[in-house]
This record gives sequence, structure tokens and C-alpha cells, in this order.
Amino acid sequence: MSGQLLSTLALLCIFIAVAASNGPSLKVFERPKVITLMQLNASAEISCSTTVHPQPGRGLHGLSLKRYFSGNEVVFYQHMVDKTQTVHRDFEGRISVTQKSSDCCEFTFQLSLLREEDTNGYYCSWVTFNENEVETSSLDSNYTLIIVRERDPEELCTRPSGNQLQRLFLGLSGVVCAGMFLISAGALIWRCLLKKGKYDPHETRTSPKNAGYALRGLSTASDPNTKVCIVGGGPAGFYTAQHLIKGRPDVQVDVYERLPVPFGLVRFGVAPDHPEVKNVINTFTQTAQHQRCRFFGNVNVGKDVSVEELRQAYHAVVMSYGAEGNRTMGVPGEHLPGVYSAKDFVGWYNGLPYNKELQPDLSHDTAVILGQGNVALDVARILLAPLDMLKKTDITQAALDALASSKVRRVLIVGRRGPMQVACTIKELREMVNLPGIQPDMLIDDFQGINEALKDLPRPRKRLTELMLKALKEQAAKEAHRKWGFRFLRSPQEVLASRDGSRAAAIRLALNRLEGSGEGARAVPTGEVEEVQCGVIISSIGYKSLAIDPAVPYDPRKAIIPNNMGRVQETTGLYCSGWVKRGPTGVIATTMNDSFDTGRVLLQDLDSGAINLSEAKPGAQGIAPLLEKRGVRPVSFRDWEKINSEEVRRGEAQGKPREKMLDLQEMLSIAWS
Repeated sequence: MSGQLLSTLALLCIFIAVAASNGPSLKVFERPKVITLMQLNASAEISCSTTVHPQPGRGLHGLSLKRYFSGNEVVFYQHMVDKTQTVHRDFEGRISVTQKSSDCCEFTFQLSLLREEDTNGYYCSWVTFNENEVETSSLDSNYTLIIVRERDPEELCTRPSGNQLQRLFLGLSGVVCAGMFLISAGALIWRCLLKKGKYDPHETRTSPKNAGYALRGLSTASDPNTKVCIVGGGPAGFYTAQHLIKGRPDVQVDVYERLPVPFGLVRFGVAPDHPEVKNVINTFTQTAQHQRCRFFGNVNVGKDVSVEELRQAYHAVVMSYGAEGNRTMGVPGEHLPGVYSAKDFVGWYNGLPYNKELQPDLSHDTAVILGQGNVALDVARILLAPLDMLKKTDITQAALDALASSKVRRVLIVGRRGPMQVACTIKELREMVNLPGIQPDMLIDDFQGINEALKDLPRPRKRLTELMLKALKEQAAKEAHRKWGFRFLRSPQEVLASRDGSRAAAIRLALNRLEGSGEGARAVPTGEVEEVQCGVIISSIGYKSLAIDPAVPYDPRKAIIPNNMGRVQETTGLYCSGWVKRGPTGVIATTMNDSFDTGRVLLQDLDSGAINLSEAKPGAQGIAPLLEKRGVRPVSFRDWEKINSEEVRRGEAQGKPREKMLDLQEMLSIAWS
């Protein structure tokens, strides 16, 4: 019997010696559920690799190392684009990461000075982003179970013994000890498996269908009274809220929105024929329905309640209200009837209540759009798209009726620089090129020398330019009554009025040449001009954020809130995210990254004590009496769901996803019914 016992002990010793050694690191994608016994203060290595590489429209977004048995909390996160890193406070100074080669997808983590409380299952999670569906998903490895104990497990195998009884006792102790470890590991695994059957998308774990992921570990604090307020219920506001809720269990987030309805530009800015982009609303809805998140619509911050009053009621306030202003052209005649901002035009066909009275005059043959970004292409596509295609979208019925009687047959999209500086992305350009019944209308002279420069362009820019060249080459073969085209190296100089001065009739464009090359090339006037006869002029040269409260610093030149990584300058407890933080650039994915960054910074300040949490704050309970006194009744998320249900019902009756309400009073009446 003792011989069998010693044989068992010998095998166990071999396993322990291999597992506890600091030899080759574990490839967690290649070895399933490894159990590693480590001595106190030792180091462990975990390698992360994946065969998934960036692809067009879908790229690696970030890499996380997570703890399996701690609610899948994040120990370390690295952003794959800007290389920023976030380390859980428990591992500050004890974790390092090395990129094993120039390959983007192979890293090694080293966990140093291991403690008994580090005992856990560790696994890698690669976060990918799909720009077509505007969502993130994760690729998770099997976990490595690291068990840390005070004494070196190998001591049980190497300690000298005086007699056979001692060796037998030692063997029994080793077996019992190992058995206890294995039983403990099994209990942990079983508990986790049970937990997996009760998945909560709001816990700190990544769902393949959820846009977003935790960048911070859960706090050990138990105080449920950390109050954070977010001003703005659009993408930046909800992404920030999502990050805060997942980052700490003690944070209550309240979102204040001027309109009775949430989701901002996802509802009012995304083109009606891009329903896949609007799917992110499902993620925002999950956040809004979380028990630690509340939505207060119909509250105009800066008017109904001041930012200073919010700061008195909350530990932190995040400004995420976007960009509600328009950049003007600064040319004579731009205020004539027939000249519209892209922001107002998009709001009109998307059902923004403030733009319902726009009623653009589409009784003219030619429309000129100034600016060549994605919004400009969205507007051009809506102007020229077949009605049967638009009828299946959530475009407003008023806009659909106006487009049905539209006389616009030609749309020119004007930019001050050349084809290699165009601001749109290939997805939007491809949609224009493939629009049925439409003929491209390009100028060959605008593309001189482009073929020779193609080989030196970055891949995304090269693909974009090649698609324009293809459209140029094939335009003669297409015959259609409706046309669209880019016009490069032209800047607006003056909007010309009709003979009676009642409206815009043409636009005078200054011709440019480029100085320099690539993205940094500058447009310089040549002194020549040309005039284009048109009855519709749409300025799509950008939005700008506005100041909504004198208590919040504002940079009028940059049209943003001056900040350092989301911290509003010289104002403790005040933050910003989204367009009001960085300017109106990028897509929803850009806003997601930006908002997560602000959320990470705010969580750091909560953890470090930079924000005083010892003072109790009333949160919404302190704001409610002020609003009631001022005659302001908020719209809750449940109230919004009534509006949503009614819009969907009306849309289904017309074969559409929804028919948006345009009247604010009607919204409120249904919300409070």
C-alpha cells in the first residue's frame, strides 16, 4: 500500500513541479483549463494570441486580461488603436505586457509578486468592432486557473525524511493537500458554470451581442450612493453611462435629455436607409433599463436646471450633449431661401421636432452640396434614392411626400481639395456608386495624376480612390435620368440670388490648386471662378457644439469644452465626452471609444479619492423639487417606451419600422397617458 501511495505521490510531485515552474508560458488558446500552483510572491506568465486579424469593416479593437471568478472583471486592457492601457488597481505595478512580435495579435502578460488573493481563473478577451453593425463582440480564450499558496508546493516533494512513516505521512499530506486544491478548483468551476446559466448583460462581462466592455475592475466599496449625472441622452451619454455602470457597483447614473426621447443622433442623424447602424439602440436600451440608470427626458439643462445645481446634487457631472450648432460658410447670400444646413436637412427627413417646419423647396433640377463627408453623401443619396427603397425605412411621411414630388435630378458634391483628400468613407461612397437608376457625373480633369499616386496611398485611401476612378471610367456606359458627381478643388465664394432676390438661384465657386500632398495638402485659390445654376444649396461643412451654461468652460474657437482626457479644465467633478469633448468628427465607434475613455478617467478619480465621496449627495432627489417648482415634468424611460410603441404601431400600418412623431406636445401626451 505504501508503495502505491509513494507512486501516486511521485506522479503528483511531477505535476506540481511542472505547474509551479516558471518555464514556458501557457498558450491559453491552445491548452484548455490549465491549473497552475504558484508560490507566494512568484511570477506567472500568460500568453494571448488569436488567428483573427483586422479585416475590412471589422477590426481588433482591444485586448483584455480578465478574472473568471470575479464577475469576469478586467485586470488589464489595451486599446489596439491608440495603445492606451488601463490596469486594475489590484495589479498596479505588478503586471506587464509584452508584444511578442510586430504581429498585432500575440502578447504575453506577466503577473508578479503573486498574492493568495490573486487565486483565480485568468483568460484573454479580444474585442472586435464591426463598423457595419456598429457593435463590439469578444473572442474569449479558455481560462488558466492560478492557485497561489504561501509555501512552495515542491517542498512537499523535496523535503528529506527520517523514516518510512515520515515519508508515508508526507505522502498522505501531499495527496490531501492536492485533493483540497482540486476540490476547491472544482467548486470554483462549478459555481461559475452555474452562474453562466444566469447571465445578466449588465454584469461586468462581455456579451458577443453587446456593444461595450468593462475597462475597470469592480470597486470593493459597498456604498451605493455614488451619484453621477450625464447631460445628453445620445450615443456619448449612453456609452459613458454603460462604462460607469459596468465599472463600479456603487454608481447611480442619471441621464438628462432635452427631448422627451432618447438616443440623439442615432435616432435623428443616422440615415433612414442605415437600420443596421441603429441597432446600437438595443445596447443603449439595456443600459437605460439597468437598475442603476435612470433617464430624465424633457429636461433642458442650462434652462430648466443649471449645471451648478446638478453639481450640488451629484458627485460628478458629465457633459455629453453633442453639437447642436452649424458651421457657417461665411459667404454673401448664404441666408437666402433655398440654402439649408445639412444638420437641419437631416433633422427634417429624420423627424427631429425642431426641423419639422423646414419644408425644403425641391422644385429645381440641380442641388449643390458643399462638403464631401459622410453626411453629404447621406443627403445626396436621400435626394436621389428610389422612393420604393425609402418607403421601407423610418423616414418621416412628410419627407417622403416631399421627395415624391421632388424635381431634383442632379446632385453635385463640392469639396475644396482633391480626390485623395475626400472626407467620406468607402461604405457611403459604394452606396452612391451602386444606387439604382443613377449615373455618375465626374470631371476627368479632377483626376489628373491620380493613377500615378495610387501606389503610395494607405490601403483605405487607395480603395476609396480606386472606387472613384472606377465610377469615372464607367459613367459613360450608364444612362440614367438622375446623376450625381463630385466636384473637387472648389470653394464657395457667393450664393447668387434670383432676379427678384427672393431665393438662391446659383452659387459662385472659387477654383483651387493644391499645395503639398496627401492629407496635409492645402487648397489655394487660383483666382478663377465658375458659377453653377442650382435651386437647392446644402451646406455640409460641419456641426459645432454650443455653450449651454455659463458655469461650464467653453472654447469658442474650437467649439468644444476645454478638457484633459475628459476632465474639464480647472473644474473638479466636471467631465465631458463625445462631440462636445473632441469636436464633431468620426463615426459612432469613435464616440464609443471617446466615451469609454472619459468613463475610465472618471472611475480613476473615484478610485483615487480625487472626487470626495464622503459627502452624501441627493442626486435626482435633489433635482426633482427644483423641476417641479419650475413646472418641468420629466419623461422617464418607461414613458419613452409608450412613445416608442405608438411610433412602431403607426409605422407597421404603413409597412415601415416606425412613423416618428414630430410634435413635442403629442409625444408628452402619449408619454404621460
